[in-house]
Amino acid sequence: MTDRRPGEWDLLQHDSDPVPYDPQDIRDEADDYADVVTTIEEQIASLKRLADPDQRLLVGQYADKLTDAAEDLGDHLGKIKDRFAEVSGHLKSWAGTVEGARTETAAALKDAVQAKADKAESDAGAGDDGGDKPSPMPGQVPEELKPAVARAEAALSHFDSEAGTIAGKIRDSSDDDMKDSRWDKFKDWVSGFAGMLDALCDVLGWIAAAIVIAVIIFSGPGGWLILAAVLGGIALAGHTLLAVTGNGSWLDVAFDAISLLTMGMGGRALKAANLGRQVVLREAGETAGKEAFENVMKQGLLNGGNGLLGRTHVFLRGFNPFRAARATEAGEAALRAWTTRVLPEAPVLQRALAGGDLSLAGMLRELPDLAQAARGLASPQALANLTTSLNTARNISLAGLASDFGSLAMNPKIGDNQLYDLPPHEWLSDQLEITIGGPY
Repeated sequence: MTDRRPGEWDLLQHDSDPVPYDPQDIRDEADDYADVVTTIEEQIASLKRLADPDQRLLVGQYADKLTDAAEDLGDHLGKIKDRFAEVSGHLKSWAGTVEGARTETAAALKDAVQAKADKAESDAGAGDDGGDKPSPMPGQVPEELKPAVARAEAALSHFDSEAGTIAGKIRDSSDDDMKDSRWDKFKDWVSGFAGMLDALCDVLGWIAAAIVIAVIIFSGPGGWLILAAVLGGIALAGHTLLAVTGNGSWLDVAFDAISLLTMGMGGRALKAANLGRQVVLREAGETAGKEAFENVMKQGLLNGGNGLLGRTHVFLRGFNPFRAARATEAGEAALRAWTTRVLPEAPVLQRALAGGDLSLAGMLRELPDLAQAARGLASPQALANLTTSLNTARNISLAGLASDFGSLAMNPKIGDNQLYDLPPHEWLSDQLEITIGGPY
C-alpha cells in the first residue's frame, strides 16, 4: 500500500515522501470489507430462512435446537456485519484524507522547487557566485523555502490528527472479541423477555378496547375511558421498547400512538364543544329571561300600554315592588331553565359515534332539539360554533375508534398467538421491523 513519490523532499525538511500511501489501495481494501458485509448479509438471510418455522426447512428430532442455533448464529453474524461495515466506512474516509495530504504536500514541493529556482536565478542575475555567503545552519530553513515548508507542515499536521482519529475508530470497531456494546447488551436483555412484554402489551390493548365497548353499551362513567387511556399509554411504551430493540414492529407503535393522539385531540375538541354549548345556553337563557320579565311587567296594562293612559299605567307600575319582584322571578326562572338544561341519554349507536364519551354522545343527541329551541334566542354564530365543534369532536372520536379496533381486527393476537393473519398487515409489519442502532 506504499507509493513513494520521487522529488527533492529535502527542500521540505524530509528525507523522502512524507505521505507514501496509495489512496486507491486503501479504497480497494474498503471495498473488500464491504464485500464481506454483503456475504454476511446473504448468510444471515439464509439462516433466517432456516429458522423460520413457516418454511419448515429443518425437520426431525433436533429441528428445534438447530433452529435456535441458526437464530443465535444469525444474531452474532449481524454484529460482525455491523463492525465490518464500520471499518469499511472508516477506510474510505482514510483514503480521502491520504489523497488530500498527498495533493497538498505535492503542491508544497512544487512551491519549494520553484522558490529554489527563483533564488538561483536572482543570485545569478546579481553576479553573486555565492562563495562569500555563509551556508545555512543545520536544520535552518532558507528564507525562500519557508512558505512552502509551512504549507507542507500544516498539511501533515492535519494528516496526523486525522490519522489518529480514524485509527481510533477502526480500533474500536475491530476490537473484536465479539464484545457486546452496552446497546447490544440492552437489546439482548430486552430480547430475553420480549415475548412476555409483547403479550402483555397486546393484553392491555384488548382490555382497553373492552373498556371502551363496555362504556358504549352500558353507559359507564367517563373515568373508565381514562383507565383505557392509561392502559394504552403503557402498551405504547412497551411496543416502542420492542420496536427500538428489533423485537417488535413500528406498526404496533403507530396504532398505539394514533389512538392516544386522537384521544388527546378529542379531549380538547370536547372542551370546545362544552364551552360552545354553555355559550348557547347562556345567550338563550338571557334572552328568554328578558322576555319573561317584560311579559310579566306588561300583563294587565291599560290600553296595552299605549296612548297617554297606557303609558301612565306603565310609569306607575314601575313603583310597584310586587310586580317587579314577580317579573324578576319569572326572568330568573327562564334563565335557570336554560342554563341547567340536562343532557339527554344517548342510544348505543350515538355513544359509539362518540367513542363511548357520554357527554359528547349526549350533546350530539341534543343538538337538533337545542338548535330548534334556541333559534331566535341564541345568536346564529354561537349555534354554528357549537355545531362545528361537536362535528370535530365526533370525527376525531371515530378516527380513534378506527385505529383502536382496526388494528385488533386486522391482526388480533396475544403475543405470538394469532387467530388469523391478513397478508397486507403482515407484510407492512415486517417492513417496519427496524432496529435503531446504538453505539458500537
